[in-house]
Amino acid sequence: LPASYRGVAGDEIEKVIKNKREIQTRVYLTSGGKEYVPDGSPGANSPFSAKLIQALEDRAAQEGRPKDYITLEDIISYMHALDTKVKYGTFGVHKQNGDFIFEYRADDELEDLQIQIGNVASD
Repeated sequence: LPASYRGVAGDEIEKVIKNKREIQTRVYLTSGGKEYVPDGSPGANSPFSAKLIQALEDRAAQEGRPKDYITLEDIISYMHALDTKVKYGTFGVHKQNGDFIFEYRADDELEDLQIQIGNVASD
């Protein structure tokens, strides 16, 4: 678990995440800023992209961690294996205690969301 969620009981994590959603958050993650980073093998993802995809696919499934969420701290933990140094931080209006939380949704939820977005766009 990321340090910010350690000690939070399983049933309390939903409350913590709900509260975090209310905090304005602006974060960035880059493969190396303005420094050169390798593109990797032709026809394959860059090492940075490969680690990002791996982190998202693994869904931060550490012991005791809800598999429906991943935080920036989770993603960064995958990036430490790279030969390059990733850059990350906050920018703009980032409120204290804000956190990037990526929430996975079931395919049917995404279809409903796309329909809702389509309806709003056509109004």
